[in-house]
Amino acid sequence: MEQRQRARALRDALDQCREREGLDMETLARRSGVNRRTLDKYFEGDSPSPSFFVVAAIAAAVGESLDRLVETTEGGPDGR
Repeated sequence: MEQRQRARALRDALDQCREREGLDMETLARRSGVNRRTLDKYFEGDSPSPSFFVVAAIAAAVGESLDRLVETTEGGPDGR
């Protein structure tokens, strides 16, 4: 999977977690400490490569581990 596809898969997985938790963007911004505008740009695809810390903050806010997200987006721990 190429980098752009992995980034899109990660964004989609985080968005599914956000929806599963019933969080709107304002609540996600408060919980994660990430600026609402930054979140909007990321989830709209206008900022395809956020920093590791932004992704980690979003993952923590939706109750998902980074390890699990990587496994989900890349098909397993070894990337297959």
